[in-house]
Amino acid sequence: MNQKPSYAELEKRVRDLEQALLEHKKTPGLENEQKRMVEVLQEREEIFHLFMEHSPVYIFFKDEKIRSLYLSRNYEKMLGMPLDHLIGKTMDDLFPSDLAKSMIADDQAIFREGKVKYIEETFNGRFYETIKFPIRIKGRPSYLAGFTLDITDRKQAEKALIDSEQKWRNILVNTPQIGITLDPEAKIIFANDHFLKLTGWERQEILGKDWFTLFIPEAIREDIRRIFHTVMNRKDTSGFSNYENEILTKRGELLNVAWSNVLTRDAQGKVLDVTCLGIDLTERKRAEEKLKESEEKYRFMMESFTDPLYICSPDFRIEYMNPAMIRRIGRDATHENCYSALHGMDHPCGWCGFEAVAAGRTMEINLKSPLDGRHYRVTHMPVHHKDGTVSQMTLFRDITEYLKAVAEKEKAQAQLVQSQKMESIGTLAGGIAHEFNNILSIIMGNTELAMDELPEWSPARASLGEIRVAGLRARDVVKQLLTFSRKDNTKKTALDMGAAVKESLRLIRSSIPANIDIHQNISQTPAMVLGNITQINQVLINLCSNAADAMMQTGGRIGIDLDTLVLAEDAKSPNAGLPPGPYVKLTVSDTGSGMDKDTLSRVFEPYFTTKEIGKGTGIGLAVVHGIVERHQGFIRVESELGKGTVFILLFPAFQGRIQQAKEEQNNLPKGRERILFVDDEPILMKLGKQRLEMLGYAVQGATDPLTALEIFKADPEAFDLLITDMAMPGMTGDQLAVEMFRVRPKLPAMLCTGYSETLSEQKAYDIGFSSFIMKPVDRTELALAVRKILDGVKK
Repeated sequence: MNQKPSYAELEKRVRDLEQALLEHKKTPGLENEQKRMVEVLQEREEIFHLFMEHSPVYIFFKDEKIRSLYLSRNYEKMLGMPLDHLIGKTMDDLFPSDLAKSMIADDQAIFREGKVKYIEETFNGRFYETIKFPIRIKGRPSYLAGFTLDITDRKQAEKALIDSEQKWRNILVNTPQIGITLDPEAKIIFANDHFLKLTGWERQEILGKDWFTLFIPEAIREDIRRIFHTVMNRKDTSGFSNYENEILTKRGELLNVAWSNVLTRDAQGKVLDVTCLGIDLTERKRAEEKLKESEEKYRFMMESFTDPLYICSPDFRIEYMNPAMIRRIGRDATHENCYSALHGMDHPCGWCGFEAVAAGRTMEINLKSPLDGRHYRVTHMPVHHKDGTVSQMTLFRDITEYLKAVAEKEKAQAQLVQSQKMESIGTLAGGIAHEFNNILSIIMGNTELAMDELPEWSPARASLGEIRVAGLRARDVVKQLLTFSRKDNTKKTALDMGAAVKESLRLIRSSIPANIDIHQNISQTPAMVLGNITQINQVLINLCSNAADAMMQTGGRIGIDLDTLVLAEDAKSPNAGLPPGPYVKLTVSDTGSGMDKDTLSRVFEPYFTTKEIGKGTGIGLAVVHGIVERHQGFIRVESELGKGTVFILLFPAFQGRIQQAKEEQNNLPKGRERILFVDDEPILMKLGKQRLEMLGYAVQGATDPLTALEIFKADPEAFDLLITDMAMPGMTGDQLAVEMFRVRPKLPAMLCTGYSETLSEQKAYDIGFSSFIMKPVDRTELALAVRKILDGVKK
């Protein structure tokens, strides 16, 4: 079939015929042909006009000057003016400047290149797609034609689809549930952030990887793979839309996940992928397991209770009895009335707590059971059921023996109160020691400075020397006071028991009544032991205090005997059980009233005392016994009524080398280093500064720790050593040092304190202090300690 002529061909034929008519107007026989051709042309032109009138597509023709030759009728609605006003117009006449300029450029390119062009344009808020092409006459582009489609609805639909896809993708990405998408081969093509966070993987590590290899445990891998491929070959996920299985994390941990699965298909119904939304049930599963374990545990506990227990319903029917309750009444009375089965009564008990329990409260009463006559602490507790009803669980605790012990408990309580009073006294002693050590520091320091100003021959120098010796003795007395307050006093050193006993007696004598004589018989031979001087003092104080109490009214004599002996292996000896070898023997005796055999057998029991309430705690001899044992020693007591009491203590003798105490050095070590000295007592600060400056050091003093910190931070390298007091207002010494260590971690530091309950020597070293010394400090101790720290830094 011949192809219909195009518009251009028809137009050409019309021109040719018109020319032929002119040339052959007079030619015979052509008139009919002319008439026929005109009719054909009129018919074709009518068809063209109808096409342009009713076309749903915008059609246009333009000449080489980019003017409109023909336009379809629908341009009237697009441009808002009659069609005859549109013909012959340029693009600038018809469209906004920017759009017209773009159209002209496109049209010129088509005339120039002779190629078809596809263009998308926006006009009056609508979207258009245009196809433009050249019309060639005699081989060259002479006209331009085109079709324009309104694609606004399509664009909006595409945008809605994109927005919808983005919306659901955002939901899938950001949902707190697990979200993954797999292709038909089970390759991972999407994973949301929640899934990645839960499993520990990065997105790029898993995309494109096999789901089963990475995430399904080997034990169930093939089963899950088979189910997956079964679903992929079905029309829908019916029967498999909800599924539960375990998955692996990157660390190899197992998670239990409940899945909801949705298939995505193309227009032909082919499966594109499956999207799986999951909920991590791991914690819930664990909680369920724990709940199950808890229920089993509590049932086991109830079964294991030695106390009788039962549960009854609101109508007093027994729902449960534990074995202890069954044993108590001799049978399992489940489903019987509780008041009848447990108490042999024909009506509810007057002490029943059901009213309180029904209101959700727990109720406790003491009860003497009419069944066995024993006393019980009865606890009624509510048991809430899912249907809203409340049962009563009742626990019977036999307190018969407890009630018998109430008097003993009250007595022990009184002893505890007394013990707390003693602890308070110890705290007070610590506070007094702190203040007294500061005073002694001032006395001893100024005494030393005054002595340095006097010549050797001056009588005043000798007097000042006596003051200094008295200060040292006072310092030792303070150490005795700290027996009552120091918490960490277990460090043992080689010590002479003779010297320790004499020192203790100086303190004891002041607390013993004048009608009691103290007689000492201490060997002149050194009696060395490995012990703690504070605890040895405590032993003597307790023994002498007890002896004095036994003679308070009548007066008498306390004997203190110290000697050494060597124990041989002798099974009949009263000291049997002690290893043979040298020992130090300490005997403390009194001429008091003595003890009977019963009292003698309990004398070392904690809180046992024969004294009136308020006169003793019953812990002194128990403490003595514990201290002797910690020293690997032995204690024995002998006593008869009216004949007094003797305590014999044996301590293993120390046979190692003894480090002799250093005498005060006349030529004290000196230095030229820079020291920051901090003490809130202005006198002590000034005194410490003078002492150190006399030894050659450059010293900057401060009485306020905050000021000292500012000085240090201004130039942290300006000081070679920090010496600080402990107890200061605003900031303690350890806090000050910690702040400085943050700025300069290796700063040498010395803590100098009169007493600290909160900071031990070991804690000071743990913080970073290089040295820990107790006030009062004599200049020899200070000079040696400072030099030791600074020389250590240099090494």
